[in-house]
Amino acid sequence: MAFTSNILSTSVTAPNCITADALATALMVMPLDDGRQMIEENDNIEAVWIISENDKLIQIKSSGW
Repeated sequence: MAFTSNILSTSVTAPNCITADALATALMVMPLDDGRQMIEENDNIEAVWIISENDKLIQIKSSGW
């Protein structure tokens, strides 16, 4: 089964690099709304997404980024 997504990149800040790397990878394959909710529910973790929408690049940031 093929997977398509308009998420091009994610960056995460977290208390340690292992957590940040794991979350950045997970956010690449999660639906954007689910990923945003997960990040907003966790203290000390922030994220930024670069998505493609209508042939434009859009940056979406968590509330604390």
